[in-house]
Amino acid sequence: MRSRAVAVYDSAGLTATGRCDFKGNVLDSSRSFASFTANAHQTVDWSALATVTTPAAAAAAAVAQLEDETLTSASSYDALNRILSETQSSVTANGTQPLRPTTIGYDEGGLPKTMSVAVRARRPSST
Repeated sequence: MRSRAVAVYDSAGLTATGRCDFKGNVLDSSRSFASFTANAHQTVDWSALATVTTPAAAAAAAVAQLEDETLTSASSYDALNRILSETQSSVTANGTQPLRPTTIGYDEGGLPKTMSVAVRARRPSST
């Protein structure tokens, strides 16, 4: 993944980029929110990451600062780099729960024509 951030630690937590296709479209990404146990207005202290040299070591050092739940997103694209589908999931120690599968259909002009969203992985509804 040249010229793309693999992990970004910010005041909200961790955003990680997984796989990308050959065009650079992100196929998998995840978001872990910072854990604010004492005070919601506190600042996350990422100073423990200053001495690590590998992504695995950074993830291990950051685990104490993050919530147990991770939100993931998996996407697929067509040849024109338009998103065709996206599936969001919640990953916890208890397993993975699909949250919102979405598919998009396009017309002949390349504009979005249909969108199908399944709320909490139930039956899709079209708009």
